[in-house]
Formats: sequence, structure tokens, C-alpha cells
Amino acid sequence: MYDINHKQYILRQTSGRTLNMSYKPSAGLTLSYLSKKGVWSDTVTVTKDILPGYSVCMDNYDRIHLLCQDRQGNIKYMSHDNEKWHSKIILRSRNLTPYDKNLNMIWDDKKIYFFYTLKHSEKNILSYQIQNSMGEVSDPKVIDYVSDSPTPYIILNDPDGSIYVFYTYQDIKYSRVGYKKYIQSKRSWSDFSPITDFNGESSVLSCSCDSSGISYVCWQRQLSQNFELLLSLKHAESGKWNDSILVSSSHKPFINASLIIRDNNITIYWIEESDILYSTSNNKGHTWNSPETYAFQENEQVQCISYISNTPDKTAKQFRYTTPGTITNGYNLAFLNDSAPPEKSVENVKVHPESFQSEVLNTLKMLSSDVSEIKRFMTELDAKLVLLENSQKQFELELGRYSSKLAITDSDLLKIISTLNETKQLHEVNNQTNGKPAPLTVEAPVEVVNTQVLSSNTPIMPGAGFASITPEFLRNLQKK
Repeated sequence: MYDINHKQYILRQTSGRTLNMSYKPSAGLTLSYLSKKGVWSDTVTVTKDILPGYSVCMDNYDRIHLLCQDRQGNIKYMSHDNEKWHSKIILRSRNLTPYDKNLNMIWDDKKIYFFYTLKHSEKNILSYQIQNSMGEVSDPKVIDYVSDSPTPYIILNDPDGSIYVFYTYQDIKYSRVGYKKYIQSKRSWSDFSPITDFNGESSVLSCSCDSSGISYVCWQRQLSQNFELLLSLKHAESGKWNDSILVSSSHKPFINASLIIRDNNITIYWIEESDILYSTSNNKGHTWNSPETYAFQENEQVQCISYISNTPDKTAKQFRYTTPGTITNGYNLAFLNDSAPPEKSVENVKVHPESFQSEVLNTLKMLSSDVSEIKRFMTELDAKLVLLENSQKQFELELGRYSSKLAITDSDLLKIISTLNETKQLHEVNNQTNGKPAPLTVEAPVEVVNTQVLSSNTPIMPGAGFASITPEFLRNLQKK
């Protein structure tokens, strides 16, 4: 049965790895991975001590965070740091009979915000706790009383990092849809602000925010025997909520409803018995098409799936949507144009026209983005190659200078060694003539010069005017 409060989660990490987290009464919370061929692995049990109605989020570092109840009704926080699971109880239950506490959580700038409802005197109290970057969890604090509807509150975290909680405020005089904003500097919540003047039976269904900062809230109200599905929006510049826009009306309440924003296109869907009905707007929600029916392939079991993506090919920092989908063979998500089917024949596959058109446009956008990225990369690569070539030329010039200096140094060394050897040999001749032993010789290194022994007719001091002075000439002169 499709139930927006009992979801399965599909998580796509930065590496492209895809995970599925789901609850089974016999196995508890399980985890499986999607192979490259689009086949799910065998499930692994994360914890058996858990009740349905859990909440999952993923931070920008691909770490998984889980808020759940154990079988005693204690609220438990679990996290996976890409190596192992960690667990701790953040609030112990005083009620022996567990009940649905409408758990929700968000990760924002190294902090984790936990939300849940507690029953007190037959009323629902919306409460929260915050875990800081050191892992310390604050004491529970109350936000406000909320209704006992299927979706008593909705959390919105806009691109600026502001956190809003939307709900129906009820007292003796009023019953209005509105919100409170968390004020970081005061560490408290603002006063309640209504988004509509309507005072009567109403409830919040879904909310989201686009990249330009426009906030959208989908809600319904009851007029006599009729229900109306409405959209309210607020521009970031003005900070004011526009008049509510009618999306659809029915004699049945709009349940399991949610809105999905992709670029300028907005889709609101709801479940009516076994049918998925939806309406679309291509002008930021100002006008809406007539409702249509979305159809999956026959005999596929449709699940409520919360889709969270950190993959770098997405245009936003992180995508998080709740949508109908199937996960029997790979996965197929309605309205998001995202699927991972296994390898199979395409014969007899029914393609929804709206989904096919959007998928083609999305593929073209991705290809255009890839081409632009490749061009940018090639330009950067060319610039780096020019720098490398200039560096190589400079290095070659420096190497030439050092080679020239080294050649000059070697030449000078050879001349010095040659002069020393000549002087030494002359000294040996003089000593031999005087009958004294020759001193120890100083030989030049073999690798530098190969000294030749002077013959008797070799000039001692070659050069102009001294060519006739040889060892033989000196010996004859001594005898005379």
C-alpha cells in the first residue's frame, strides 16, 4: 500500500553508488546496493530493533543519518561514516505502548536537526533537538501543538540555510496554515505566521523551494463536502505570500500528495485509490493543467520513495524528493526522469508521453552541459601546455648557461694541472742533476688528464724563445 509516511529511500552518492534502504517486519531495516547492470544486491540488515516510520538523510560527504524508534519506543539516532554504523538513544520513551512519532530530520552545515511529535493530554506536541558538530545533542524543546493529520508538519530547508516548519495552527478561534522560522542567532523559533487568510479545516501536504529562492507550499482545505488542492508561494525579494492558487478540487480528500520542482516545471501528484493523479505547471505555479493519470508498467508494485541524490551531474547541490516509483528491477521514479533499469529488451514497454518528452529534454541538457564542460577543460589544458612549454624553454636556457660555465671550469683545471706537472718534472731534473732523490709526485686525476713523461728533447717551457730549452740542454750546460 502506498503510504507517504512509510517510505523507502534511494540514495545516490557522489561516487555514483546507489543504495536502497527499506523496512521489512521480519528483517527490520535493510540495505542493498545497485550493481552497474541494474540489479539489486542481497539485502543486509542494519538493525532489527526498529519500528516503521523512520527518517533518513544524507549529508554532502555521503554519510547516512537515520532517525528511528526502537521497539520500546525510544527515539534512536544512527549514522554511518562510510565505514561502520554508530547508534545512540536521544530520547527515552515514557509510554509503554509505542506510537507513530512522525520522525523527521535534516542535515545542515555540520548540524543535525531532529523533529518528532509527542502525545500529551491527547494532543500532539511538535518538538526538536539539535546535534552539534561535536556530536552533542541538546535537550528536547517544544515548537508548538500540531494537528493529528497524516502529515501534521512539513520541514523546509531553503537554499539560504533557513529552516521552516509548516503546520496548521489551531486554537479556539483559528485554524490556519502557516509556519515558524528557526532563528539561528537566538536559537529559538519565531512566532507563527499564516500563509493564508482562510480559517477552517485545512492541512499542509508538501513544500519545496526552487533555485531562485521561491518557496512553495501545497495544502488543502475543506469547503462543505468539497476539498480543494491549493498552492501558495512566496518570492524571496518581497517575503510576502501570494494569494493561494487553486490546482484541483475533488469530493475526496487529497492524501499522499507531494510537489516536485524541476527548473520552471512544477508537478503536484496525489493518490486516489490505486491511481496516481497529477497536475503540472510550466510557469512557476501560476496556472495549472487539468489532472492526468500517471501509469507505470502493468503488474509493478508502486512504492513511496524518498529520492536523495548527491551525484555531481545534478544541477543542484542535493536533490531530495518524495515520489511514486518501483524498485523491483533497478528503479524507476515518476516525474523525476531518473531510472536505473536492468538490461532487458525494450519490446512491449509502455512509455508515458510526458515522461518520455521530459527525459529527452533532460538528456539534451545533460549532453549540452557535458560539451561545454569538455570545451572548458580543453581551454584550461591548452593554457597549461603553454605554461609547460615556456617553463621547458627557460630550463633549457639555464641548462645551456651552466654547461658553458662547466666547460670553462674544466678547461682552467686542465691548464693548472698541466702547469703543475711541467713544473714538477723540471724540479725532478734539477734534483737528479744535483744528486738528490726526487720528491713524491702529484699525479693528476686520470679522468681529468693523462700526463705524458717528458722526453729529453721535449721543451720544458714551450713557447716563443724557449723551444730550445730541453732537459738534455740543461744537463750539458751543467757539465760545462
